[in-house]
Amino acid sequence: MTEFDKELQAILDIAREIILKDGELAPVLFVNTELKGKMLFALAEFTPENKHKMLYQIGKMTSKFGVKSVVHLAEAWMVRPVNGERLTVPPSQHPDRQECLILVWSDKPKSYESKALLMVVPMVELKTYRPALITHNTSS
Repeated sequence: MTEFDKELQAILDIAREIILKDGELAPVLFVNTELKGKMLFALAEFTPENKHKMLYQIGKMTSKFGVKSVVHLAEAWMVRPVNGERLTVPPSQHPDRQECLILVWSDKPKSYESKALLMVVPMVELKTYRPALITHNTSS
């Protein structure tokens, strides 16, 4: 298992613990730094009006510790399309919706040469989920 796999698995394990204990997961941002290790920021108070200011403050605060990677975790709704079905309502209002965990990872958030990953994990699969990881290099 690579360091990357270990990092994401550790974060999924933390999310799993919180969800099983509390029944939900408020949006969180993990910032993995060279000097301080993992730093966790709750994003529950995010609004469209304040999100840029809050992310700027987090970036300013963590940049002095050497940011190695950033992971954003949040709950969301998903719908698995059947026979190419196009959604006519938002997933949150669809009768076949499933709750899921969205994980977005980046190794160099301010670089065009960063690697990024988007992972969607249905909540019903979270207890036993082990990611098969695929990375995408944004520089190509």
